[in-house]
Amino acid sequence: MIEEVLAKWQRRWPGLDDLQFSNWLLWKHRNMANNLDKIGVYILAKFEENKELPKVDPLDKHIVYVGKTNIGRTTTLRRRLSYFDREAFGSGANHSGASTYKNLFGTAQYDLYVSVCPIFYTDDKLNKLTSNKVNFDAWIKRLMPEKEPFIIYLITTYLEVCLRGLYVYKWRRLPICNRQ
Repeated sequence: MIEEVLAKWQRRWPGLDDLQFSNWLLWKHRNMANNLDKIGVYILAKFEENKELPKVDPLDKHIVYVGKTNIGRTTTLRRRLSYFDREAFGSGANHSGASTYKNLFGTAQYDLYVSVCPIFYTDDKLNKLTSNKVNFDAWIKRLMPEKEPFIIYLITTYLEVCLRGLYVYKWRRLPICNRQ
């Protein structure tokens, strides 16, 4: 199912390559992810302790939240994850998914994992091999984010909506901490 969406994605934005999520990181290690200064999509999952983590799959039954960065104060993955952390485990930061998480699971983070999908532009001269293959790298050629910030925001929103829609298609419900 994901492969079909990625093929459609490639047809819609032909310069976009290498759609891949980062490996799972335990929540307390989230700042070790690469490209957190970029905008993008992220997924959160809860896994049992001392179990081998599965390959990242945005449609896995363990996914509890699918989110994205916003325009404004939370324009980077680092900031958006920080807002989630402060709302779910700290003094509050106005993040509805984190508020739902806190209501459902309390402040437990020992079994919470994150995978990030930074989305950014590159020009034709950069070699794709310079990308970190551990992370999702959305390469859109011939555009620069400084010139087209709204376009990259729309692509991020589109990806988040597609992931949520596919999750609903597979499981007949949204991830438990997503309300819309």
